[in-house]
Amino acid sequence: MRILFYLFLFSLLLTTFHVEAQHLKKKDPIKTNWAKIEYGSVKVNDCEVRSMIYYPLVADKHAGIFFIPGYNCSSIETYVTNFNGRMIEGWVRQGYTVYTVEKSGMGESYGCQACEEVDFQTDIELYEAALLDFFTLPSIDSNRRFIWGHSMGGILAPLIARDKPIRGIMVFGTVYRPWSEFLLEMHRVQKPLTDSLSYSETETFTRLIQRVYYEFFVLKKSPAELYQQPLYQKIVETELEYKTGKTSMWGRHWRFWQQLDSINLAEAWQHQTGNILVLHGASDFIQCAAVEPYLITEAVNQVHPGHAKSITLQHIDHLMMNSRNYKEAVTNFNEQLYRKGNFNSSLLDSTIHWLQQQN
Repeated sequence: MRILFYLFLFSLLLTTFHVEAQHLKKKDPIKTNWAKIEYGSVKVNDCEVRSMIYYPLVADKHAGIFFIPGYNCSSIETYVTNFNGRMIEGWVRQGYTVYTVEKSGMGESYGCQACEEVDFQTDIELYEAALLDFFTLPSIDSNRRFIWGHSMGGILAPLIARDKPIRGIMVFGTVYRPWSEFLLEMHRVQKPLTDSLSYSETETFTRLIQRVYYEFFVLKKSPAELYQQPLYQKIVETELEYKTGKTSMWGRHWRFWQQLDSINLAEAWQHQTGNILVLHGASDFIQCAAVEPYLITEAVNQVHPGHAKSITLQHIDHLMMNSRNYKEAVTNFNEQLYRKGNFNSSLLDSTIHWLQQQN
């Protein structure tokens, strides 16, 4: 699965490797010209992870944004150098407090399994614990708490927000359908773009991997079991990234993806009572399906009319950069233009406009 491999490589560029410590030591706040950054920690069972909270420089009760990134195993300490940092700085300059927290084993963590080895349920538990910590911050207005979810973060957002006092959720580049169903559409879009397959070749590939996905996601077979079938061996090696003794698949444990596929996101979204902003990039060849934001919006509005709003933003790709279309976004990915200040501010502007309407 080449595009997930691209995202995994991108995450390696951002990764801060974990150094064991006896515990997470208290760190003094630091000040920039736009924020005061405080360090805290969150503990789940034996795992303790670092949180970083960005406060506006003006002391007052502020609205707060709980930040959930994509699935990649990268540290919150890298945000200052990438699109996540651009979003955070933009919000803080507008008077919003932003709460970020490490994934298991990333950055400064203690007693945690490596991010690549934990399952989806572990991510849920960690972000649920961090959300409860977010609720304890005295400077955040309890009536103006929001969640931001990018990509996989947009799947986690409604799961951890259930029955919580959340004013609203903002998601970008995320998925609504079961993961195994979304992947088939992703292949049909991406294979001609990234692997130069014809659409006929792409369909042959997709129909074979559909059989593999059924056994992996529905029958819950492991990659090692699937590899025992001669018809599947090549595709399990190339697309599921299987090697003997390896548990990592697309940058996470293979059980992570099976658990994700089992989640009923329709039920999770219809349980939300706050307002919802669903953002989609027209040049996002990774998320690639306009039906995802449509279904989230319709699901919410079916039970809470008018609560959800969907916006499609032109010339913006999955990493929030300027790309005119899918083909240009693929080129930009391969040439790593993301380090060259190509951030598309229309996404940030759209979230700020929506947040201001929630007051």
